[in-house]
Amino acid sequence: MPNTPGIQLTPRNRKQLVDAREAKGWVQYRLARRVKVTIGTICRIETGAADPSLATLEAMAAALGLVVDVTTTVRITRRN
Repeated sequence: MPNTPGIQLTPRNRKQLVDAREAKGWVQYRLARRVKVTIGTICRIETGAADPSLATLEAMAAALGLVVDVTTTVRITRRN
């Protein structure tokens, strides 16, 4: 299976994830256990060092009581 690019989060999105995690009183370890990823993965996503897959982002959001709404824009142009 080809490696698919992650979902590019804005700094605001990343802050929303961190704020929601902290509001629950959770450390990164607890969220990682809930989402079944490593602490390093959570850290890289929260700091912007990595982009999550859609599945990981949805799992994080569900664990934190958030909803993910992904909008994709497709642009098709004529070749010259």
